[in-house]
Amino acid sequence: MTHFAQIGSPREVLPSVRELLTGLRERQTPIGSISLGHTVVRTFLGEPLSEDDMRTPASEVVVDEVRRLAFTPGFLTGTSLSEVAAGIDRLVQVLLRLATRELHVIH
Repeated sequence: MTHFAQIGSPREVLPSVRELLTGLRERQTPIGSISLGHTVVRTFLGEPLSEDDMRTPASEVVVDEVRRLAFTPGFLTGTSLSEVAAGIDRLVQVLLRLATRELHVIH
């Protein structure tokens, strides 16, 4: 992302990342983000950053079921590897659930 750490400068998602995220959104593929990766997703979606994200415990996941998005803050709010690992594990489980929610498997 451009201008990531420059206060007052507009952030822009790099073209290759924008293309990837656009393709994922078109296919309605779930998108998960960890830590500052959430900034890239928010910028791509044209959304402001939220202070609520900084209040989420590292072991938790924020899920937007409708848009198929999930976020865990990682070391943004975590102080131990076990906290962060728990959040990442939960994120993976949420993404798997979102990805398979509409799959119809024939046995």
